[in-house]
Parts: sequence; structure tokens; C-alpha cells
Amino acid sequence: MKASAETLSRTRSIPDWARLAVMLAARVVLAAGSLVGALVLLLYGLFAVAYEGDAGQRGDTHVQIAGSEIDADAAGAAAIVIAVVLLGVFVAIVLIGLARSSSARAAELEAVLGASHQNGEVVSVQEGDRDRPDRRAEPPRPRAPGSG
Repeated sequence: MKASAETLSRTRSIPDWARLAVMLAARVVLAAGSLVGALVLLLYGLFAVAYEGDAGQRGDTHVQIAGSEIDADAAGAAAIVIAVVLLGVFVAIVLIGLARSSSARAAELEAVLGASHQNGEVVSVQEGDRDRPDRRAEPPRPRAPGSG
């Protein structure tokens, strides 16, 4: 029982902004990895399907994968199918990231920054956030005539 309480206390000590940063980094790494993997497999699959043998002869062609000879067309088709699945994973990750509305992100960020500010941590606000209407504390003041 003591080990689980220890783990729980360590989890609670991680700041919310750090959790958000780790989640964003994991999402970016997973998306980039699936995109790169899909492109490599797609290229390999297209080359394997188009492969006509070393001497350009027509007929059965084979490629060696893990020490076994496999029909080049079958290996290419399998690589293309896996590439399409990886592209689907990439699209899903990107769409999930875009599906979260900016207002939900702003509320989440405001909650994190508000909690950080209450804990005495230094909080900086980006210049663009001050200009957003939902971030203004008071309405803009009218300019005096001739103040340019």
C-alpha cells in the first residue's frame, strides 16, 4: 500500500504544464513517426511491385525479407497496405489535435497558468493573447482627439 501512495504523491507533484508538454511531444513524435514510416513503406512497396528482376526479365521476382524469399509483388502489396494504415494513424492524430477547439485549449491553458500563478511561479503572457477580446480585463478606452 505504501508504494502506491508514494507513486500517487510523485504523480501529483508534476505540474500541469509539464503534463501538457509531454502529451504534445508524444503526439508530435507519434505523428511524425507514423508519417515517415508510411512514406518509407509506400516507397518500398511501389518499388517492389515495379521490380522486374536484375536483368529486366519478365517473370516471377522475389525479394529477401528476414532470410526468406518472398514474391516481390506480395511484399510490395503488403508494404503498401501497412503504409495506408500508418497514413490513417497520422491523419487520426492530426484530426484529434485539430478537433479540440481553441476555446477549450484557451480555458485549459488559463487554468494551468492560473494555478501556476497562485503557486508563485512566473507566468508570461504572449503578446497576441492581450489583443484577444476574451482576454481583455476592461474595454478599450477611446482616444482623445488629436492624439493620433
